[in-house]
Amino acid sequence: MKNYLPAYKEYLDPILFDTLNVRPGLMFGCPGYYTTGGLAVCHYNDHFFIKLPADKVTELLAHDPNASATGPMGPKRSMGKNWVFLHVKDLSELKAYTPLFLQSVAFVETQPRKAKAKRKPLT
Repeated sequence: MKNYLPAYKEYLDPILFDTLNVRPGLMFGCPGYYTTGGLAVCHYNDHFFIKLPADKVTELLAHDPNASATGPMGPKRSMGKNWVFLHVKDLSELKAYTPLFLQSVAFVETQPRKAKAKRKPLT
């Protein structure tokens, strides 16, 4: 793995993995936190991609200066109406966002699980 901050990961791992059904994974080669409904949180350097209800995303975009709809990779990287990108400048800020990460896990657990695409047989 690359492009993540170990201190942030060390803080979040025990909190999120102690939550029912959260398991580790990768997204864009970075640490991801998955639950039964799919990806809830992705950690990319000092940014986090967080899946939340659309109204909560809209609220964060309007009122939180650390929130963005496009994230650190530019305007062509929007992930949709249920995703917000948070720029988290330090560990104390990360701790303040902990309830939001837990809300993300709870929200994603309520989402229908996406069916995996069937692979074509090798011929």
